[in-house]
Parts: sequence; C-alpha cells; structure tokens
Amino acid sequence: MYKLSLIFLIICSISFCKGDALDRYGQMDTSYSGLLQDKLDELQKKQAENKNSPSSSSDFDTSFLIASLIWGSIGGGYFMYGKKSQKPEALIGGIIMMISSYFCGPLIMSIVGVGIMVGVYKVH
Repeated sequence: MYKLSLIFLIICSISFCKGDALDRYGQMDTSYSGLLQDKLDELQKKQAENKNSPSSSSDFDTSFLIASLIWGSIGGGYFMYGKKSQKPEALIGGIIMMISSYFCGPLIMSIVGVGIMVGVYKVH
C-alpha cells in the first residue's frame, strides 16, 4: 500500500510540474522538459519492476477503488452505529469491513461485506 501511495504522489507531482512548466502561451518551457522526461522514465521503470514483483498481487484498478469506497463507507457506518448504540457486533463488523477494504480484492471484499451484514443482522 505504501508503494502505491508513493507512486500516486510521484504521478501527481509530475502532473503539477507539467502545469508549472507551461509558459503563458501554453508552450512547454524547455528547461523543465528534460527533468520531466527523466522522472517519467524512472516512474515507468519502477512500475515495470512492481508488476513483476510478487508483492503487487492486488492491482489498483477501478473495480478495486469502487468496491473499497463502498465497503469502507458501509463499514464506517457500522462502526459509528455500534459505537453510539454500544452494540459490539456492529462495531466489530464495521472494523472488519474497513480492514477488508484494504487487504482483499473486490470480489472477496464484497463477499466478506455481505457476509458481515448478514451476520450482524442475524445476531442483532
């Protein structure tokens, strides 16, 4: 997760640098173009290395982001509900949903989320 955050930060900084490197006529300032190209080449090289490494088993794609957003939000709601109403099953279910949104793929995350929702409903 740390590597993905670092890559995201580098991409954002490169895009902001590109915006700063434009002069008032929209032309690329040549003093920044070499630096930007070097950083872009370095980033592409790191991404190619990360794709081949076994540690990058979960791809950071759109379905993962959407599922993570949905199940993390539902888990946060369960956590707040359990905390305010002092119901430990909702509190623990919310924590597990939020944690699963970080470590599971989209399909497993959805199965875990639905299972926890059913479990909290049955216990409640």
